[in-house]
Amino acid sequence: MMKFKRFFWLLILILFCSAQSVVAQNGKGITPENLDSLKNLEIQMQGQSEEIIDGHDFTTRRTSCYNFIRHLVIALNIPGSFNYPFDSLKAISIVKSPDNKFRIFTWNLRNERESFRFYGVVQRNEPHGVNVFPLFDAGPLMKKPEDTIVDNNYWWGALYYKILPVKVKNETYYTLLGWNGSNKKSNKKVIDVLRFQEGMPIFGAPIFKVGANDIMDRVVFEYSNEVQNMVLTYEPEKKYIVFDHLAPLTSKALGIYELYFPDGSYDYFIFKDGYWTLSEKLFDNGTIKTKNDNIEQRSKNVKKASPPRDVKEEKTTEH
Repeated sequence: MMKFKRFFWLLILILFCSAQSVVAQNGKGITPENLDSLKNLEIQMQGQSEEIIDGHDFTTRRTSCYNFIRHLVIALNIPGSFNYPFDSLKAISIVKSPDNKFRIFTWNLRNERESFRFYGVVQRNEPHGVNVFPLFDAGPLMKKPEDTIVDNNYWWGALYYKILPVKVKNETYYTLLGWNGSNKKSNKKVIDVLRFQEGMPIFGAPIFKVGANDIMDRVVFEYSNEVQNMVLTYEPEKKYIVFDHLAPLTSKALGIYELYFPDGSYDYFIFKDGYWTLSEKLFDNGTIKTKNDNIEQRSKNVKKASPPRDVKEEKTTEH
């Protein structure tokens, strides 16, 4: 059994490594021949992506994941594929940056222990062609994800559903909102950041200010699996990242994040002076009141927080 698992992950590694390439693509359209190829591949990937989620056992889900990766690698290397939407792939998340510079494919495989391994690909649109970068999930190995900057080979895996570009010292940083199904007892959501250094994707950056002297590279929220959906969304009118304030059921549960629940109030980040800065948002008779006198206490809870299945639901049911 162990030999088979090692063989399977070796195959995944080989397939994903073959995806890290530069392919010249026609930015103005897709040829009829390539369009037919993409449509045929999409039909196959549609069934495979659904089996990754709904397969009745781990072997079925794992095999479907392997086949899906194989076909996705082929598809993303077809000239013009950046302009192909893959609309029928409802079981995975595909999010394109607002500036049309790249898009991210992410999905997860539920294992035998009811935890998840995440997979992803960044497809970057450039003048000379398209760069394709596989994402290797190393989240379980990160001891302090809030203080860790990594490349695509050591990624904190998540299903992304929102990309928010911001400017930091004339460089574009892409803020990412995502979900990570942690385990049977707790879920996680994340505010991460992606930037490109010398053409390579880098995840994490010290732009999240949660206290006067407390700056993080990403923000992770962990909460009880009994919570149907923790709010983590973007409010475009006020340009806030709004999220449920999480609190333990009792003082004895402090730090036991499987016992953390939304307490009915909301906090938020606002981008100013090169940082996403933590503040409070309190609702009173339908109006929003903000306070900044308790940020330090709030920041202790921010350090730790699914769409149960399809993160695309977050796009249409933002709170």
